[in-house]
Formats: sequence, structure tokens, C-alpha cells
Amino acid sequence: MNKLSKKYWAFRNWFRNSIFEPIWYRFFGHKFHIVRTKLPPSPWYDTNIRMLYAVMGLVEWFVENDMRIWSQEDRDKEFKRIREEDTEDYRDDYCECLEDQFANDDKIIEVYKWWKNYAKREDEIEKALDDWATYNSLLREKPDDFFSKKRTMTEGEVIEENRLLDRYDELKNKLINEEKKYMKMAVDLREYMWS
Repeated sequence: MNKLSKKYWAFRNWFRNSIFEPIWYRFFGHKFHIVRTKLPPSPWYDTNIRMLYAVMGLVEWFVENDMRIWSQEDRDKEFKRIREEDTEDYRDDYCECLEDQFANDDKIIEVYKWWKNYAKREDEIEKALDDWATYNSLLREKPDDFFSKKRTMTEGEVIEENRLLDRYDELKNKLINEEKKYMKMAVDLREYMWS
């Protein structure tokens, strides 16, 4: 390489790293240092909600944009290619690494599918709470007699109200436990989320 081409490449690398890339990624490119949560605008979200949406947003982005999804046929072809082409020392380590990656890819997909159905679970919880609130407000609107504003609930009404409230609590607790499980799974799988 002559002196001119060395200077050219040095200048090109400097220009690209110092000027072009900062401007490009500031205004046009994907900002990898920013996590898109897809939360609707609101004056406030608690940290636990922001954390859940941020981690799951990263999993979603990885699966949709960065992850190569292997069919079983593609996996078998890759193993066959490795066994035929690679040297023995390298082959066993690479096959072991691929098996580990494929097993964890399936878990990443499981987390992704759970997250894609998350909104349905939240809607189900909201519906259960609305059912309880509607039933409760209907009971409170019926006075015992014309002059009385207070009304005592019958035993059947109390049982039904408690059943609706228990349904809401059951769904909410189930979702909280699932959130913990899948957040932990996503954090444990982070080392397998590379391109």
C-alpha cells in the first residue's frame, strides 16, 4: 500500500467514525441506545411497568429483526454440513454450541409469544374488574324501599360479588407470576440474543 492510499484510508476511517456515523445515527439511523417500550403516552409509569415493557420490547425487536429462525429441516442440514466439512476438534464443540443455541432459541420464541399475547391477558383482567364494578354498582342502585338509600345485600348477592372479585384477583395474580417467570427467562437468555 502506498502512502497516499494509507492516508486516504486513515482519513476515510476518521471521517466515518467522527463525522458521518454520529450524524447519521443521531438523525436517521436506528438508535440502539434507546429502548422502545411501546407504552402509550402517559404522565407517569411505575418502574416495574417500564422495566417489563423495556425488556420485552428488546425481546420483541430481537425476534422480529435480528433472530434467524431455524426450521427443524434447516437445523438438520446445518448439523450434516458441520459433520461433513469441519475438522473433528472443531466439529464437536460447534455442534454442542449449536444445540445449546437452538434450545435457547425455542425459549426466546416462547417468551416472544407470551409477550405478544400479553395485551389479551390485560384486557381479560380489565373485563373481570369491570364485571365486578358493574355488578357492584347495580346492587347499590336498588334501595330496599322508597325512602331508604341504604340497601342490605342478600347472601347470594354477596357470594356473587365475592366470586367476581376473586376471579379478578386470580387473573391478576396469575399475570404477575407469569411476568416474573418470563422476565427472569428473558434475562437468563440474554447471552443467546446476538446476531
